[in-house]
Amino acid sequence: MVESKEGDEKEIRRFSAALKSKVVEEVVSGALTAREAARLYGVSSARVVNAWVFKHEGRRTKIVRVMMKSEAERIKELEEALSDAILARRVLAAQLESYERYVPDLKKRLDTKELKKFEENQKKIEKLR
Repeated sequence: MVESKEGDEKEIRRFSAALKSKVVEEVVSGALTAREAARLYGVSSARVVNAWVFKHEGRRTKIVRVMMKSEAERIKELEEALSDAILARRVLAAQLESYERYVPDLKKRLDTKELKKFEENQKKIEKLR
């Protein structure tokens, strides 16, 4: 908005769709930067031109996560360790099932605290899947 000489009146600029399209084309093609286009066509700021470009192009903000290499390696190691632990749990569960065939009351013979902890861990693992 630009104030006129009369003081009380304000001037609001509205740009046509054709002009916006032309500005967007020039910015996307690389002929002009957003700042240059704003100056050339009398747009209030480069931010407005960029908003037109994003709206016209249908772009959304892309979030790029930047990590140190060591962080990425650590995450990969932890993911591998988790998959190994899940596999080990599956093997142990299969072993437990096979032992139960030979000793039907095996779970009853286990310590109650250990059994509860085992069942809680199983539930947590199931939630992770």
